[in-house]
Amino acid sequence: MPGLAKDEEASSVRRSGSITGSYSLRDGINRERKKAGLSSLIELPTLVLIARARCLELLPGEYFGHVDLSGASRYYDLLKLHGVMYSWAGENLAKNNYPDSESADRALASLMKSPTHRENILFPEYTHAGTAHVVSPDGMHFFCTIFVAQFQWGA
Repeated sequence: MPGLAKDEEASSVRRSGSITGSYSLRDGINRERKKAGLSSLIELPTLVLIARARCLELLPGEYFGHVDLSGASRYYDLLKLHGVMYSWAGENLAKNNYPDSESADRALASLMKSPTHRENILFPEYTHAGTAHVVSPDGMHFFCTIFVAQFQWGA
């Protein structure tokens, strides 16, 4: 997986709570969209895969952001690599060290307090998303949601 220095790092990622955390954040995002009168985002497995790859890239702790150390916007690179067609795309990242039971809710609360992340969550053009959650060996929770507005011919 891109961004991992060693195979041991990938195998030492705690798996407990990662699926539950992903679903909790995804469901929370859709609740916020419903409250704003927007439709729920459709989950695409390819976007979940890309979101998970982004979480795993952040695990080594060399950087935490939308742009990597070489200046590349990794999620755009991954969308292209996986052949995802879109008219708009965005990425939300969050990390915290709250207990598993609180982590996803705390991540959503912090994202909703950030104007740019809130804008991604409530952007009416977005139609699809993929959310991932990975927990590092030291208990740090990493969340990533990739949003896209799917381009449709004739739409």
